[in-house]
Amino acid sequence: MKINPTDQCLSLILHTLDVTVLPEVTSASARRTIELISATLGELLKRQQEPARNFIAQSIEDGLELEVDFHRVLNYPVTTAQSGLTDNAPFEALANQYDLLTERLNKLCVQASASTSKNSSYTGLLRRAAEWEMGYLTGQAKLTARPFGDESSETEPPTPLPPLRDFLEDFLTERHGPLEVTDFSEIPGGFGKETYFYTVKHATGSIEELVVRKSQPVPMVLHGGFLLEREFHLLRSLSQTDYPVPRPIDLALDLPGVESTFFTMTRRPGKVLGSFLDGENQKLPEPLFGQLAELLAKLHAIPLETFADYFAMHNESDALNETIEARHRRNLKGWREYIKRVEHLPSPYITWLFHWLENHIPADSRLSVLTHGDFSVHNILAENGQVTGVLDWECADFGAPEQDLAYIRPHVSKHMDWESFVAHYCASGGQEVDERNMRFCLAYGVLRTFIGGTRGSWNLQKGFNRDIRYVMMELGFAPAFMKIGLDYTAAGASQPIRVSEIPPEDIVPAEYGASVIGKAEGTDKLARDKVVCSEEDSGGSASAEVTREEAKPS
Repeated sequence: MKINPTDQCLSLILHTLDVTVLPEVTSASARRTIELISATLGELLKRQQEPARNFIAQSIEDGLELEVDFHRVLNYPVTTAQSGLTDNAPFEALANQYDLLTERLNKLCVQASASTSKNSSYTGLLRRAAEWEMGYLTGQAKLTARPFGDESSETEPPTPLPPLRDFLEDFLTERHGPLEVTDFSEIPGGFGKETYFYTVKHATGSIEELVVRKSQPVPMVLHGGFLLEREFHLLRSLSQTDYPVPRPIDLALDLPGVESTFFTMTRRPGKVLGSFLDGENQKLPEPLFGQLAELLAKLHAIPLETFADYFAMHNESDALNETIEARHRRNLKGWREYIKRVEHLPSPYITWLFHWLENHIPADSRLSVLTHGDFSVHNILAENGQVTGVLDWECADFGAPEQDLAYIRPHVSKHMDWESFVAHYCASGGQEVDERNMRFCLAYGVLRTFIGGTRGSWNLQKGFNRDIRYVMMELGFAPAFMKIGLDYTAAGASQPIRVSEIPPEDIVPAEYGASVIGKAEGTDKLARDKVVCSEEDSGGSASAEVTREEAKPS
């Protein structure tokens, strides 16, 4: 009997999932899981077919030519570039060849990046390597699998939920007296942390609705504010103000009997406005975005002294007087040390991006401010048309206010005029928008996200994480972020950019921004628009105006 071809089996599974299984599933979480399974299976099906094999083979040939060029510039011995694979090599063999080539190219990138030579060829080769890595991911995403054309992912049994409920009840009883945990449930979504809602019934009869925020058993990022205990400490400082954040209560740090660190906090009223990917397409009232502008202005106006205890706890007391430029340097150094200490997938793109950032730190003497880092509708609670809370502070950091403004721009621009939003931000006490930070902040945000994504992929490939969602790093997130990083750091793109020049579809889970640039009337110089926050003479109310200053081309 003829063995069923693999591609036909995969096609049958996809068809069955789509036509038979999915219509019968009512749980939103289960439906999303089935869609991810279909996506993975579609990718496996595509890899069985000739276009995908031909494409990766061509990528290998291009990479081998790039490797030869590196050898020439670095004065290494040059050999003829040959893959050594037959025309009918299976995809797995091609992928192994591609992986080995990626490792070799990354080592060459590191050597070229570390060179003290001013040879301009190094810069060009580093960028070519980044473009080569992006080229495969973006190209393979355009290929379709016959007959379904799904990007897809393979079935993996979901990681069983940790036995957290019983542990939590004992943990809370020890700290707060007799109580019972009821209505314990996990909230789906979120790549970085797990979130659970629960209700506590005390011996007195009083009832509290609370939240558990918990580290993943195998975290994507183990650095800075992404560490759960640092998020707890930051929220503890921030909750001393009137900013609408949950109040942290108890921190369980590396306790025996539970698989990872967690903390408990109050539950604020309201519902999340939308998802990260769909928020800009949802119909939301313009006044709600006015509230978001006010919240950003309020956040960026919080004095650094508010976080003195937080800084002292994490040996950063000098951050109280740290400029934005100095903070950029500190952050880059920290990420450099982290990626050396914690293994990630080898990536010429990351090596190039570090190189670019370290050579384009903007001069900025302003004191740093607290930034949320992921400020958009998917992390905002609202009730009866009023914002009631700002959630998920794992991406928070101290830096430039433009980071948050530029991040939320794609969502805002779908609902109201962006300049009006910025003007309202200024009128509410926000800072002047400094366009010099914009390209750097965009690239830095891509770096943070991409490092986290490559670690998530590493966890998946090593078998430490069996969550199918992380397949989408390769199939969607990585090429999108890589393109954004390359587009906004391209040669000839050294001029500041205005925020309105950033396409609304460029949604980045990290910081970026822009400036207003154009020709000044009657001159050959460039004129840069600034949104300036000022105070009116009468009544002391804040207002915003646009001023014009001349600037030499950079």
